[in-house]
Amino acid sequence: MAACDREDPVECEEDEEEEEEDEGPPLHELALQGVLDDNLHGLAVLSGSGLDVAAWTDALQMNLLHWAACNGSAKAARFLLSKAPALVADKNSWGEQPVDIAKRKGHDEVAALLSQA
Repeated sequence: MAACDREDPVECEEDEEEEEEDEGPPLHELALQGVLDDNLHGLAVLSGSGLDVAAWTDALQMNLLHWAACNGSAKAARFLLSKAPALVADKNSWGEQPVDIAKRKGHDEVAALLSQA
C-alpha cells in the first residue's frame, strides 16, 4: 500500500478501501459458517487465529452458541462451551437463551448439552 498523503484525504480513503477488500471475510463470519456447518475443525483453526467466540453477536443479539442451538450443531455447541461457557446464559433480542432455542427447534441433543452447562 502506498503511503497516505495527508494533503489528499480522498487518496487515503481509497487506500483504506483497497486494503479492506483484500482481507477476506471477517473471522466471526467464518466462525458463524463453521457453526452452521457443525465444522469443529474449522472452528478450532479460527480459535487458534485469535477468534474471540464470546465477542460476536448479530443484530438480533444472537451469539455463536445461539446459532449452534438453532441449527442443532452439537459439536459446535460443545466447542463453544469449552471456550466460552458464559455464552449459555446470554439472551437474544427475544429474551431467549441458547437452550430455549434448541428446545423450541426440537434439537434434543443440543438442548440436553446446554441444560447441563
